[in-house]
Amino acid sequence: MSDNEDPRWAEDPLEAAAKVQRLYDSDVPFFTKDRIREAYKSLQENNEPGKKAYTRDLDGKLESFKIETGEVFPDPDDDLKWIGYPILYYVSIQHLLDQEWLGGNSPYSNLRIVHCLERCDEPAEEIDQQIKHESLQRAIDTWRDSQSWEQLKKALSGVSLPPVKKFVAFALSSMPAFSDVPRDNRSLFQHALLVTLRDLLLESSTQEHDGIKCYAQDPAYTERDIAVLQSCGVTVLPDPEGFLEVDEETAVISISPNVPVKQVVSELARPALIIWNTIKGNGLEETPTTDPDSPRLQKWINEHYETLEFPPEPELFGQLAVYARRT
Repeated sequence: MSDNEDPRWAEDPLEAAAKVQRLYDSDVPFFTKDRIREAYKSLQENNEPGKKAYTRDLDGKLESFKIETGEVFPDPDDDLKWIGYPILYYVSIQHLLDQEWLGGNSPYSNLRIVHCLERCDEPAEEIDQQIKHESLQRAIDTWRDSQSWEQLKKALSGVSLPPVKKFVAFALSSMPAFSDVPRDNRSLFQHALLVTLRDLLLESSTQEHDGIKCYAQDPAYTERDIAVLQSCGVTVLPDPEGFLEVDEETAVISISPNVPVKQVVSELARPALIIWNTIKGNGLEETPTTDPDSPRLQKWINEHYETLEFPPEPELFGQLAVYARRT
């Protein structure tokens, strides 16, 4: 919750929502790299219990948040205990306009600092690093031999892609041991997509560069995940460094994230290539998801991208589409 002495959340909710809508309709940027960098720097410099970190509201005013790193929170429903650590939190336009959802925050704050909770009494068991490595390699080999991968390569060969010098992947999750249940292998095959697509563009004669950097951002990654991905040439970045890497020569992969990656990325740059959940409309007709579409996003895609079909693999990838920036 915001820690301002003169809380802006006391403003009339209908008037505040109307102002947010006017800002949105007038194309005021809702996410910028400068605002994200400023908030990230403040959080890094003040990441100690009792200090205050700051973000900047849509209208330029600073919003302060009290840091409670390491504070233990008992669960009233059972005997579990949770420990908190601060993270940046991105608010979609749908949730920003929902005044009942504000939870004591400024109605103009779509970049906030909240505390994530982790169990502190029983650390979760993790599979062996070698098993993770072997499972990922099995997924890569299986994906390379699949008809779906052949279909994706064929679709990409039919368009003229802008130069790609880096990949940034969001929300691919921690990798499990390979399972006989296809759905349980989602994270493995999503990482396999990242690695094989990078290798495909590296081999492409149209890519006139010395290499392609490869990054992944997901707070679910463990130290063993990080080590396995590093062995595959993928560097794991903390939030929000993945967002800050996205530029015009980036390929973005994002699959069912818990943050509004679509809305954030589309305001920061025009990536050369995007693979993420299919955009189905303006995002206003249905109950907002964690990564909703929006009117701006729909317009942005229609103006700048050609839509390609992603092979139907619902158990492994959900409903994805490929968006290639027009050259």
